[in-house]
Amino acid sequence: MDLVFEIIVYFLFVYAFMPTILARIFHIGAFFQGSRNENKVFITFDDGPDILYTPRILDILKETRTKACFFVLGKKARAHPEILQRIQAEGHEVGSHGYDHKFPWFLSPLGTKKDLMETSSIITEITGEPPHFYRPPWGVLNLFSWFFLKGQRIVLWSFMSWDWTRGSTTGSIANRVLSRVKNGSVLIFHDSDKTPGSAPKTPEAVIKILPIVIQEIKNRGLQAAALSELNLEKKKKLSYALFEKWDHTALRLMGVKDLSDKGRPTVFRIALRKFRGKQLPLPDGTILKKGDLVVELHLNNSFFKQFGEKNELLTLGLLAKQKVMHDLPAVARWIDANPRCDEIKAITGLTIINRGSQQAGFHSFDLPPLKGLLIRLYESMVVMMFHPSGYRRITRYWKKLIPKYLVMSKKELFRKYLI
Repeated sequence: MDLVFEIIVYFLFVYAFMPTILARIFHIGAFFQGSRNENKVFITFDDGPDILYTPRILDILKETRTKACFFVLGKKARAHPEILQRIQAEGHEVGSHGYDHKFPWFLSPLGTKKDLMETSSIITEITGEPPHFYRPPWGVLNLFSWFFLKGQRIVLWSFMSWDWTRGSTTGSIANRVLSRVKNGSVLIFHDSDKTPGSAPKTPEAVIKILPIVIQEIKNRGLQAAALSELNLEKKKKLSYALFEKWDHTALRLMGVKDLSDKGRPTVFRIALRKFRGKQLPLPDGTILKKGDLVVELHLNNSFFKQFGEKNELLTLGLLAKQKVMHDLPAVARWIDANPRCDEIKAITGLTIINRGSQQAGFHSFDLPPLKGLLIRLYESMVVMMFHPSGYRRITRYWKKLIPKYLVMSKKELFRKYLI
């Protein structure tokens, strides 16, 4: 029962919560603001095209010579191709907002693939060009959202205008926007009231205040620019720094600590845990039983950033093996000095980067299918974030990225590495 609960929690965290946290809080792979050093803002509209509201918004943009990006729903785009053609003809960008605004956490992997790829196909068929930007419904992602975007960049927003809510007025919307807009802001409005949760006729307020907002933006010396002009590099570096900080903090809360040796950092993070799996006999006679004390090893994600930016994934595996073998003596010394050394039976780890693990002294075991898939997806996502070719490399080596449960007895560790 404990194992079932653990798998359910792990599934929810990896499939739903983790991708959304990475995008919404740490903006890993997602952009919410442009450069503060350029006098540009970015106006976007969600949930269209709508036959009643989108043409009137396009009229205003044309009159004010303002560029915008429309994140459209595939179902509505298919129903109103003429509006998409007008959006493109008048120099605006068309982004994807999914097919029919389903909540991504409730979509299966195949449902996610269909939602993203069908919308992309519809937009491409109508405009002759695939979408370059994607905004997830409600700003929520699941793990497979990252895998099926096919090069589309996730664009969120700098702050919410709340133009779609019941009780919003022209005054409240204008005040929320104009009190917070600044260099690099990505503004979000809605050009439809047919999405679940939207109050009826709310785009009417947007249409009334849009000329005022555009004029005030110009009065402040700002230019409404296309999303393709977003300056993203510095934001990307900041996102990685925030993720590393969060990653370090989260693991510390779970009792996982960085392992240093003689004043230098190692590739490992470690934690003392009780073994919770089935009994495992090891070749040296050690029998690992449920409840035995083990040292749980984690590869420091900064390793992927340091070496993943310059190397193929298979080369990364070889580098990981070298680093692991170089730093395993530090693990042995840590255990030897630990007050609970006599209780510790083995060291363990879960990873897709397991090439050469047998030469290092580990014995590998298969994982239950669901847990194996979740580990595979999560670690692939981490590698994607820090590897320059991201999606393309992961898909190329997907069949070789099989997660394994690695175990080495304390007896074997001390024999090979206690120097």
